[in-house]
Amino acid sequence: MYTRVVRLATEQDVADVVAARLLARIVELQQTQPLVHLCLTGGDAANAMYEKFADMAEGADILDISE
Repeated sequence: MYTRVVRLATEQDVADVVAARLLARIVELQQTQPLVHLCLTGGDAANAMYEKFADMAEGADILDISE
C-alpha cells in the first residue's frame, strides 16, 4: 500500500472518486471474506459521497447487501 495525494476541483468530484473507490474496495473484500464492516462519519463531503455511493450501488449486481 502506498500514499498519494489526489487533487480534485470540486466537492462533487471528491464524492464521485471516493464513492467509486469505496464500492470497488467493498466488492473486492466481499470476494475474500464473508462480512465487510464499515464505519461511517458525517459532514457535507461525506454526505455527498454517500449519495453518490447509493446511486452507484443501487441495482448493482456486484454488491452483496444481504448481510
